[in-house]
Amino acid sequence: MDKIELFTERRADGKEIHEGMDLLKLIHSGWEPQKITHISWECDGRSFGLDYANGVLAKVLPGRCHIALIETVGGAGEEQGDLFVVDARGDKQYGISRHQVIEGKKRFGEFVWFEPAIESPEHCFGAVFQTNGPAGIEQYQFDFEISTGIITGIHMLR
Repeated sequence: MDKIELFTERRADGKEIHEGMDLLKLIHSGWEPQKITHISWECDGRSFGLDYANGVLAKVLPGRCHIALIETVGGAGEEQGDLFVVDARGDKQYGISRHQVIEGKKRFGEFVWFEPAIESPEHCFGAVFQTNGPAGIEQYQFDFEISTGIITGIHMLR
């Protein structure tokens, strides 16, 4: 099976963040937060890369055969995060809808960041879904099976 190696994120200012770099050290050394506009990696000795002009949040998933991505779409003030997964060669495997059913109710929202899966972390990944509820903003962690995108759990965060 194809494995992702040497994963790197490039910021809008051109600085690169290599997998395993200590982000706190980067901040303390003066790096300001910047959106990630390019990701790259190697697989079977070949280089792969994807560009995201509006920004992306990326996570290499357990098993190192897939990358989960939350792509920023829309203009300033209208930004929303689309969640999808690519394989080790950069081909889109599936996307996750921003329309979800939570406790029997259809909800619209966006995925905002990744968390380790609560359920079966060696085969799943977690992503936080943010939506407007009756009492204001609500956040749920969705756990997804890596190879299929099937929801394995929904957990209320706030």
